[in-house]
Amino acid sequence: MSELGAQIPGVDVTEVFSLGTIFGGITGIPLGVGVTGSVMIFLLQAKGIGLEIATIAIAVFRAGTVWFAVGIGLFAVVIWKDYIIQLYRFQQPQDRFDLMAQEYEENLPQHVRDRLLNRKVEAMHQELEHIGAQPGWRGLDIGCGQGWYVSEMAKQGFNMSACDLSLHQIKHASDFTREEKVEVDLSVADGASLPYEESTFDFVFSVNVIHHITQFQARWRAFHEVVRVLKPGGIFFLQEINTENPIFRFYMGYIFPLLREIDDGTEKWVMPSALPELEGASWVDEILFFNFLPDFFPPFLTRALAGIEIYLEGSRIRGWSSHYIARLIKDQSEPE
Repeated sequence: MSELGAQIPGVDVTEVFSLGTIFGGITGIPLGVGVTGSVMIFLLQAKGIGLEIATIAIAVFRAGTVWFAVGIGLFAVVIWKDYIIQLYRFQQPQDRFDLMAQEYEENLPQHVRDRLLNRKVEAMHQELEHIGAQPGWRGLDIGCGQGWYVSEMAKQGFNMSACDLSLHQIKHASDFTREEKVEVDLSVADGASLPYEESTFDFVFSVNVIHHITQFQARWRAFHEVVRVLKPGGIFFLQEINTENPIFRFYMGYIFPLLREIDDGTEKWVMPSALPELEGASWVDEILFFNFLPDFFPPFLTRALAGIEIYLEGSRIRGWSSHYIARLIKDQSEPE
């Protein structure tokens, strides 16, 4: 206050601060915004401080205290995010996906969902053609959700099976495959304990599933289950969200969970630069990176920027795309 040319005893400053804070707290408004400062200004005027000086002094003071509190809050959210979320969300993953099964498809705009579906299926189909896939090859979709991807692969002539931990998702997948007039063997199953014999499938894929397996041991078992059920020489397509880009990682960890129900902010992302080493199989060196356009872009803007996106996918920053496909090949001979 003295810097503004006004003098006020320390005891009066304490009184102004205390009463302003109390009145702001009584209102229940976060940080007393709009109330605490007004009361402080009024009290300063009552003690002979001019309106202009009182307003400037309280504005500076409140800017410091409010933003300090906001900063502490943001720091706490970043450090203890998982714990805070768990306080409010008690469902296991299968329970959450059971509850949201009815509205699941509404969590992504139709044009975004169709675009990603087409691109991911096309990438798998091209790779399978390259390795000489034949109609009738057996494929497995782990975490099939509502059956969109497994249905498209069945239309390609493959003999498809699919599983999901959520019973309600499997029910929707059953309805969807029936509507699409394709036959798929559907099962309720945990990816960490697949109900299939060894060396059953020519190829396996999972689309944005593994990051929901947050326990290390369960994830380790899921990867090893993939290797177990693959035939020698079979291929696994790991299709995941790419959070190598720190900006996109922040979006997926803090913003996307507020906009959609698919992710809740507790996911453990599978980094393309840190894929696990698995006995009896090896990752293909080349990783397929694609999609740079945000999911909230409208259809016309997505179409208009398609050329730029294709350019970025082939550029040096392709590793910062939002999606990737990594390919795992099971060894031709079983380990002794």
